[in-house]
Amino acid sequence: MRTLHNAVAKRSRRLLSYKSAGLLAQILSGTPGFDSARIRITVGPPSDQRDARAAGETAR
Repeated sequence: MRTLHNAVAKRSRRLLSYKSAGLLAQILSGTPGFDSARIRITVGPPSDQRDARAAGETAR
């Protein structure tokens, strides 16, 4: 699951606008067994990503 999450996150930053990336995350969150909370955190302005990543590391 983590590889999928990372791949989508990288692509969404590079290829999609934040709005499209959010939509993609919503579509993927409809997939059974997909962790939508983590992908939603990853998509967004870079400053949010840094905070979310730090929070994710401590949560683990």
